[in-house]
Amino acid sequence: MVLPSLLVGDLLFRLVYKKAPVMQIPLILLIPVGVWLMRMAGYIPPQLPKPLLYPVLTVSRGIIAYWAIQVTFLAMPAAVKIVESGRKYVIVGICAAGLVSTVLLSYKNGGVDLNNLGFGKYPLLFFLTGIFGTVAWLGLARLLHNVRPLLWVGENSLFLMATHLPLKVNMVFMRIGQKLQGAIPSVPPVIIIAAMLACEIAVEVVMLWVWNRLTEWIKKCKRAE
Repeated sequence: MVLPSLLVGDLLFRLVYKKAPVMQIPLILLIPVGVWLMRMAGYIPPQLPKPLLYPVLTVSRGIIAYWAIQVTFLAMPAAVKIVESGRKYVIVGICAAGLVSTVLLSYKNGGVDLNNLGFGKYPLLFFLTGIFGTVAWLGLARLLHNVRPLLWVGENSLFLMATHLPLKVNMVFMRIGQKLQGAIPSVPPVIIIAAMLACEIAVEVVMLWVWNRLTEWIKKCKRAE
């Protein structure tokens, strides 16, 4: 359901940008405040039947996606200037500040679950952490933009996104990790999580290799016709 939510966010961004550009900054402020007010009022996501729940959650997450796209769009000119300046120490500093802020605010806010509209203890921190986290990851992406494994992941991110949940790849290794943790409690959970993540990545790499070979074969068949 991530891609439909991103589509909703993108459509909202294009609508506001073309039809009501004056609302760009007000909406950046209003959406977090609206979420915070709903939390203060004790709002709980409705327990609707699945045929209704999925569209409601998709549109709701799409509004959050719109907020993220809008913030990024408005911040882009400043980001481009920083990158074009060629001052790596500035990028490293921004990246480090973003990472530290993200970690500290995440601990303060607690667990979040955007899939079910859970914004943690303090919804406003959810949005603030989103900004700092995005800054940090974009800084890392710029510093590591020549690292081939990361380039490969970026080029194939849609395949990875579209398979790890629908095909239950992550769920399989999550359950294996839970069983391992129960069987060998002396092993730190972080080690088991890292091992399961490595296994999931390996499975995704094999699946992607098969997919790429299959698509190449289909293209060759079409050219031969």
